[in-house]
Amino acid sequence: MLAVSVLLFSVLSSPCVATELIFGIENEIKDYNITRSVDKNAFALSELLTEGLFYLKPDASLEPDLVKKFKRVGRLWSFELRESVFSNGKKLSCEDVRANIEEARFSPRPVRARLGEISSVKCKGQTLLIETKEPFPQLLYRMGYIVRVYEATTLKDKAPIGSGPYVVRSKTDKDLVLVPNPHYSKKAHYERILFRALRDPWLRDLALLSGNVDFLMEGFSQLRLKAFESREGAVKIYRNPSQLLSYMVLKQEKFSLKQREYVREILYKEKAVEKFWGTQVESTTKIFRNSENALSLPQAITKIAPFSVEVSVVADETQINFLKFIAGVLKPYGVSLKMRPLEFVSFMKRLNAKNFDAYLFYVDTSHALNLGALLHSRGNRLDVSDSELDFAFASYATHENSVELRAILNNMERRIYEKAYLIPLYWSYKELICSKALGIEQSSDGFWRDLLRSHKYTKQE
Repeated sequence: MLAVSVLLFSVLSSPCVATELIFGIENEIKDYNITRSVDKNAFALSELLTEGLFYLKPDASLEPDLVKKFKRVGRLWSFELRESVFSNGKKLSCEDVRANIEEARFSPRPVRARLGEISSVKCKGQTLLIETKEPFPQLLYRMGYIVRVYEATTLKDKAPIGSGPYVVRSKTDKDLVLVPNPHYSKKAHYERILFRALRDPWLRDLALLSGNVDFLMEGFSQLRLKAFESREGAVKIYRNPSQLLSYMVLKQEKFSLKQREYVREILYKEKAVEKFWGTQVESTTKIFRNSENALSLPQAITKIAPFSVEVSVVADETQINFLKFIAGVLKPYGVSLKMRPLEFVSFMKRLNAKNFDAYLFYVDTSHALNLGALLHSRGNRLDVSDSELDFAFASYATHENSVELRAILNNMERRIYEKAYLIPLYWSYKELICSKALGIEQSSDGFWRDLLRSHKYTKQE
């Protein structure tokens, strides 16, 4: 056991506002372009360096960012853009937004699947005009907060230019240093923001408790959370539900439906999620929170012939430990589970598609069409061929009536469960652990915006 000394902060009667904020992260960020980077912290970085058409709030609603107002008539969307300036001094134009969308539409990356319904993108002054192949009311949630706007001539750079409140100044040792964008419309709250790379979880925890970083925002193992909770008064812990569904997939080409159902029923029957995570996540004992599809599990699981599964998983400490636990649950039933931890970049390469038997990953279920991308895109590699599912997804894109949408979604969920195309396990929680010196309270705007774009909170020293 490491002896950890906690640095206590005293709040002065006339507190001074801190000029620096330090975010402890796992990996060094080498590519600042959200459209290309595979680092999970690049999403947080992108919020600082760029602006999007919309901002996604924790309740899954969208708040205009670059967009002032918008409307849809049939297949045509129009977005009126507000004025903004890139950090290099160039005014952000409609053509810059169009260039970013077009680059994403024709790229080989997974973002392409989100924009597949777009047939044309044009500009009329500062109004962006997007036409879809069919009436497509879901377009806003498919692209509104995903497409980040970079200065078009720097799209292929490792450090492209954005119009957000901060800009990258330097990279020093373990720190990526950000300073205010002089052309941003509002005054920055901090003079410097540091992304401090600390590879080991215990090192990040120690850095937070000793005051070397101000906050951590990641998926914490139950053990780490308990350690923080035991230090009452040393840190503040906030937890928000998220739309990220973690799931396991057994490739259909290698495993029969009977084998896939067998693994699914064991995990649900043995309550693997509840035993490993406790209340840290929201377990799914029914598919996609749909009461009509509640699982009807047998009283006893009939064993089938032993078989082996090799699972690809992102090399994350918590996920690897969870898979180890699952391996122990499956072993008495004759299922041998082996792991192949991979870096995220390797995990997403097409080369891996030829080699894996199964994988553990997650999907953002904030919108049903993400399930379509999951089932049909090469990036997720399920290779599902199901005419009933295809029809349901196609119908979903052209309906706006909430009752009809629910019925279509019910059908998708039923098919996915019946054929065990994937085994839904749990919904994650987003956790933020910050020092007591960081004067932040949880709000509906979300942790990240509260910390970095709001003037409501101050770090006391």
